[in-house]
Amino acid sequence: MKKAVLALLIVLAMLLTGCGGSNEVSSEKQVLSEEEAQQVLLAKLDAENSSDFTVYLLREASLGEAVIYAFERVGNNGGAATVDFVHSETGEVYFNSDELLLDEFKKSEAQDQYKNEKYIDTDIYYLSMKSINDPEEITWETYIVDNAAYSDLDSAKKAVVANHVQNHPVLSLLGQHVDEVVAATGLDPQVAEVEDIDGIENYTIHEINFDDALVFFDTKDIVSEIFIEGQREFLGVQVGYTFDEISAVLGLPESIGQDPFFEDVETMRYVFDGFTVEFYAESREAKTASAMVKKA
Repeated sequence: MKKAVLALLIVLAMLLTGCGGSNEVSSEKQVLSEEEAQQVLLAKLDAENSSDFTVYLLREASLGEAVIYAFERVGNNGGAATVDFVHSETGEVYFNSDELLLDEFKKSEAQDQYKNEKYIDTDIYYLSMKSINDPEEITWETYIVDNAAYSDLDSAKKAVVANHVQNHPVLSLLGQHVDEVVAATGLDPQVAEVEDIDGIENYTIHEINFDDALVFFDTKDIVSEIFIEGQREFLGVQVGYTFDEISAVLGLPESIGQDPFFEDVETMRYVFDGFTVEFYAESREAKTASAMVKKA
């Protein structure tokens, strides 16, 4: 352990003083060579003399003006290979590209240059780096939401939705027990009779009328559906928008067509992690009249 730490300190000191060993700090930016970067990685792994795996340079990449060394680490006893990254100018070691690109974003003084799009109420940023001197150019990319990195845009959008729901006064009630909802809203539940679609036997459930929404509980007193009629904003849209206006914000829906239960009603449906949203209108061109959020 002490040898590994000492090796790391020596290499990092070379970055500060220059490879020639001068006591004066060079005015030129110092960079690690491939061999020095590998020493830094091994020291970080505390495995300078380890026989458990082999580390070799996979390729180099360009990130801004800096060179990034990508090393492949292969277990000598089998198992999946991993790729580790070493920044040639800072000596920082990263064990995945998302971590590296997120750090680059956080250190940037001009983060707006990385804006990719605005989804619902949140900016999504995009960073990438490409391999250099490589016959098969590889691109590493990441999407950033609220200082967290995601490997693809779909995952980043899911994070936006999850954060929005968690902080929304109405949507955050979905999946909550009646006691939690009463504590959050200050309202007592009312008993409502539900007509059995099959016409066999009606049953009763609890409901709460809260903030332009009817909150419905299932037979276990868990919020299973939220019916929205008023102008309440949610997911970056609101009832009263047309289907086109909604899809301009949320993207393409899972489905759109005539409602299976009600005549003269068009339904547009979105599926998210843990819940679905249905918007209802008299026609595809008309303004939506209501929406239903359903627990998956």
